[in-house]
Amino acid sequence: MPPDSRGTKYDFHPSEPYDSYTVLYALYVEDGIAYLLMQDVAGQSLERLWPSLQPHERSIILNKLRRILNEMRSLPPPSPPFYGSICHGPLPYFLFWTPETQKTINGPFMTEAELCLGLVERVRQIHTDNSQHMPALTHGDLQKKNIIVTRTHLQNGDDEDDEDGFELTILDWEDAVRITTGLKWSKSSSTHILWRRLS
Repeated sequence: MPPDSRGTKYDFHPSEPYDSYTVLYALYVEDGIAYLLMQDVAGQSLERLWPSLQPHERSIILNKLRRILNEMRSLPPPSPPFYGSICHGPLPYFLFWTPETQKTINGPFMTEAELCLGLVERVRQIHTDNSQHMPALTHGDLQKKNIIVTRTHLQNGDDEDDEDGFELTILDWEDAVRITTGLKWSKSSSTHILWRRLS
């Protein structure tokens, strides 16, 4: 995380009326440790709540989560576009990690071609089509423990298509990045099977 991110506020403003993004009040580095001061959100983590949910409630939550993620990924990139952490720093992702800083590998990158060259330098392989994908916002650590679920009222279970009754909030945005849409899917592939089983 770059030192110039100290005290900077980063908010996400979806076009639809979701209250699913925590407000980040401050982001700063002190003595080499990054700190995030975030909004306190009531509710339980999805990890804790999941075993007690009925099948129709799980479907409601997964549908809401899908809409939140689609909205997040559709947010327009900044101008000029870049691929890196949300505070315009290096990519906080293991494929771009090096023991010592190497900007050509760690980023941030101004073009998808630069990102791919950095990845090639790090792992010596990547798909050659690197010119058609725009940067998309990706959470970076989307797990059940990072999703807070608040019941807004009790579900009667009569209407399985009813998406009322739950409010979702996604926490822990420190690994959020704008990354090529071609890579973000491979990044999430390891959790795809788990989420598919959950549904």
